[in-house]
Amino acid sequence: MRKNISIVDDFITNDEINLLLNFYKENKSLVFKFRDTYPLKIDNYFFELRNKINMFFKSLDICVDWWEVVHWPTNSFQHLHCDDTSEKTTLTSILYLNNNFNGGETYFEDGTIISPKLNRCLIFDGKKYKHGVNKINNGDRYTLAIWYKNNI
Repeated sequence: MRKNISIVDDFITNDEINLLLNFYKENKSLVFKFRDTYPLKIDNYFFELRNKINMFFKSLDICVDWWEVVHWPTNSFQHLHCDDTSEKTTLTSILYLNNNFNGGETYFEDGTIISPKLNRCLIFDGKKYKHGVNKINNGDRYTLAIWYKNNI
């Protein structure tokens, strides 16, 4: 596997995952459509979890810039792309919030494929490395997408 992709299993607690998923389901009126996914921005929520994640990345001197819970329904996918984010963005992470779906692997231009696993966090430079999502064949995939910036 390429050295510029990090994988951290058991990134947050199951209770924190359930909080995120329940929040998403309770706030569907705030969800918007992006391509064939349904993100919910959570920048103004979950400050304790945000601080916990910031502490994890403290040694890199980065912090959460913005984040969203994303629903990927059956048949959704994403072609190879680089993240179109702010100039401040330094890293990207994808945290898998469930595992009751088929497909939905994250893949990279060099052929690296990361299988979804509940509570697995995939960390990489999304602005630099082309990545995509294989088609979700069955079920609904939920992720926590996070973009990081340098601490100021």
